[in-house]
Amino acid sequence: MAENQALDIKAFEAMSANIAKEAGKEGGEWSGAIAGAEAGRIVAIEKVVAKAVEAAIKLGTELHGEAGAKIAEDIAKSTATEIATKMGQELGEEAGKKAGSEAGEQGGEAKGTAEAAKHNVLEMSPEQMEALKANLKEIGLDEGKNLGCFAGAEAGKKINLKLIEDEAIAAALKAAEQAVQMAKASEIAAEVAAFEKLAVDCAKEAGSQAGEEAGTEAGLQLLDEFIKMNFDKVAEEAGREKGKEIFGEFGATIGAEAGVTAGRKAAQETAKKLLLEAIVAEAKSVGSLAGEKAGQAELSKLSLKEMSKDKVATLCNLFKEVGMKAGKEEGISIAQAALKKINIEAITSEVKMAATASAEKYAVKAREFQKLASKIAEEAGESAGEEVGEELGGEAGEEAGGNAGEKVGREAGQKAGGEIAGEDGGKVGADAGAKAGRKFGLKVGKEAGYKAAMEAGRVEGRTAGGAAGAAEALKHFKIGITKEKVAALKRLFADVGRTAGKESALKVVKIAAAKRGEEEGSKFAYEHGRKAGAAAARKLKDADDKIIREEGEAVGERVGGEAGEKAGEEEGERAGGDEAARIGGDEGEKIGREIAGEEGAKLGREIGAEAARLAGMKLGKKLGKTIGAKAGRTEGKKACILFCGKISQEISKEKVTAMRKQFAEIASNAGTNAAMKAARAEVMRNVQEVAVRAAMRVVREKLLAMATQKKLQLSDSWRPTALIAVINGRSDLSDMDKIKLAAKAKMEGNLGDLLPKRFSASSAIGNKDDPLAGKLQFKDNNTTEQAENVDNAKKWKTVVFSDLPDDPSKKDMDMSKEKVSSLKKRFETSSMKNNEAYVIM
Repeated sequence: MAENQALDIKAFEAMSANIAKEAGKEGGEWSGAIAGAEAGRIVAIEKVVAKAVEAAIKLGTELHGEAGAKIAEDIAKSTATEIATKMGQELGEEAGKKAGSEAGEQGGEAKGTAEAAKHNVLEMSPEQMEALKANLKEIGLDEGKNLGCFAGAEAGKKINLKLIEDEAIAAALKAAEQAVQMAKASEIAAEVAAFEKLAVDCAKEAGSQAGEEAGTEAGLQLLDEFIKMNFDKVAEEAGREKGKEIFGEFGATIGAEAGVTAGRKAAQETAKKLLLEAIVAEAKSVGSLAGEKAGQAELSKLSLKEMSKDKVATLCNLFKEVGMKAGKEEGISIAQAALKKINIEAITSEVKMAATASAEKYAVKAREFQKLASKIAEEAGESAGEEVGEELGGEAGEEAGGNAGEKVGREAGQKAGGEIAGEDGGKVGADAGAKAGRKFGLKVGKEAGYKAAMEAGRVEGRTAGGAAGAAEALKHFKIGITKEKVAALKRLFADVGRTAGKESALKVVKIAAAKRGEEEGSKFAYEHGRKAGAAAARKLKDADDKIIREEGEAVGERVGGEAGEKAGEEEGERAGGDEAARIGGDEGEKIGREIAGEEGAKLGREIGAEAARLAGMKLGKKLGKTIGAKAGRTEGKKACILFCGKISQEISKEKVTAMRKQFAEIASNAGTNAAMKAARAEVMRNVQEVAVRAAMRVVREKLLAMATQKKLQLSDSWRPTALIAVINGRSDLSDMDKIKLAAKAKMEGNLGDLLPKRFSASSAIGNKDDPLAGKLQFKDNNTTEQAENVDNAKKWKTVVFSDLPDDPSKKDMDMSKEKVSSLKKRFETSSMKNNEAYVIM
């Protein structure tokens, strides 16, 4: 809409400017010609006549003294004035016409543009538009007249005076000479013959000139008809041929018309030139003879002796008139004969060239005019077609896209759902795919249909609009069509193109939109339908898989735990017994060798292995049962979950049902294997301590018991440095007695040197004899407490407690059952090693 309004405003401004411009040109040309002619006349008389008279007086004086000067002055003034007036007006009119035309054209255009700005073309009625056009013509005409008058006057003042001066002086001198000679001759009777000759010469010369002018005028009058008869057909055919070559049949029509016009003009110029050449020579000749005869006849009627000198001097003008009349009549008579002598072939060649050039020019203009019309109509048709597509395309594309998307989506969803969840998956996948496909098809179909319809509307509208504009242009193109007319037709071309574009677009936009919508819906809805169908089937499948997984987890955890508990118990007992027997045998052999040499080593291995086996089996059974149950539950659950993944890959209900029955077997196998591994590993980590402790205790007890019964000979190198366990097992000793007895087990050492020096010699304990002085040796790697004077190279390996029960200051020390039990527990620590004693001070 805005584009059309801008086009209307622009066309209106151009039209207004052109109307006023043409009117201004016309007014300026008219007033400029008048003003220029007058200015040229005045300046020519003013600048030329005086010079011509001056030259004539000089000549008259030379010929006949003061009388000759007077005669020459009079005749020269009238002759020069006539020449100056005629030529000044002609040259001034020509210059003023051109200057006035240009000035009026510019002024009219400016006035028209200014006047157009005062009006709103969008609100004007046809009557107002016509009234405005008339007003614009008046405005342009007035402005053109005003500016043209001034410009014409200025141009008239600047004409070429040299041409006028030369012509006026030559004519004045010639007339003056003739008049002076005639006057001079009339004074002497003997010179009458010379006078008569001069008079006849005046008539002869005037006849020659008049014959030329009359012959030329008559020939020109006959020239138009001569040209029509001989050259119009030639020009028409040449123009038609060239126009058709450029722009087809319409170009032929325009070319014929342009060819005739241009051919006539070319023929006129060429024939006129040839005619004038033929007429001038002959007309001068016959006019001269006729003037001479007429002069002689007139001379016989006059009596020169009875005439005064002044009268004789004016006879030249009389004989000129007589000769002019006779020459004119003869000149007219020869015009027809001169036409027959013209070279028609030479003119024909010029006519053809001019007709061809003009036909080409206007055929090209017609073609360009049609292109302009087509372009305007194309743009308008394109815009109208696009609007139609925008209005109708979305709905058509949406519907087609939705239907296509639903169909394709259903197929894709059914296929994808069936692949995931079988028949049931195919059903839900089809419904979900159809829904998703339609939804997406509606969306992409609408967008695609909208775009396709707009594009189709643009293309179709542009094509139809251009064709309509081209046809309309041929109805209005004329040779010499004005810019005003072209500007006015632009709106018509736009309307024609819009109408044609809209009508044509209505036929194709829905079809194009539906087709593109169906294509886009089918193309993209397939993927969306597949995804939606797969998602729906996967959701159904996931629900079934969840149930199966939950079942598998429950079965796997329960059955795996049961199987793992049983297998772990068995494997733990077996592994614990075997590993403990190995460890106990090694430990028993070492202890037996220490106590009783090789015999003790052999007995120690047997006793230690058996004692450790029993302890290991007990521990292994307990640990294996616990660990096996835990591992069985975990691995049984994992195995069933893993198997659920395989089940989820099956879509056959029969296969799924059959596979679900395998949960118990899978869980049992996985639980058993995992329990055995876990039980063995756990027992291996924990049986070491139990086996060593059991072997040490039993081997020592049995070997010492055999030594007591004299069944076994103790080793000489053995010292009772490891009897703490034996001492601890005695029931006839109190806890404190056991501590003291254990301390005495070390018969060598420097206990006195290593004991803390915090107990002074004055204390009660410092006065007692130490039976173990020098008998026990201790080493400690514990930093819990250090003596004041302890050698850093000899650290205790045991914990030293500073509470000494024999210290009199400690008599009232609280030895409750809890503290004794605590000390006893420390005493029984598993970190006790061979040749080490734990002493509690």
